[in-house]
Amino acid sequence: RDLSRLLLELCGLARNLQVFNRASFYRRLLDHGLFTPIASLLLCNDPTLQLNAAEVLGATCQHDPSMLRQFILVERPEHRTMSALMHALTVGSEAGVKAQLTEVLRALLDPDSMEGLEQEDFLNFFYENFVLIALAPLESAGLSGEEREAGADAAAEAEVAEAEGLAGDAEVEP
Repeated sequence: RDLSRLLLELCGLARNLQVFNRASFYRRLLDHGLFTPIASLLLCNDPTLQLNAAEVLGATCQHDPSMLRQFILVERPEHRTMSALMHALTVGSEAGVKAQLTEVLRALLDPDSMEGLEQEDFLNFFYENFVLIALAPLESAGLSGEEREAGADAAAEAEVAEAEGLAGDAEVEP
């Protein structure tokens, strides 16, 4: 509990630093294992600890998401941190934790914030290992892939019919 508060406080202090000093501060934190306890905090049953971990990830991703990407890629093949992030996001956490982790995931997957090789490595890693986990909540919502496709096809047909009906009405008017 104290460790999560300390990490959160350090990230809060970093927000007040100038960009160059903030980057140096985060590099030092990384050298001393900033992300090491995050997976354990995300997997614990205490919502406060999960939220603190999510806020630490959010603060670091706000500064530079490539720091977390590089840490996750170095963790391979275990990928503990990414697994914990996806578990907390998809299986069970409070809404505040999920909202924070959604922003972290969005920052991690943003191709505009990646450089060439990093983009290829990280996106391949995510799509090979975690895209099915990310989509699992949609599957558990009760719709199979075929039902979703049928629903999408029906919606598209309804839009076409509505558009044709509007076009037909436009032709009838003088």
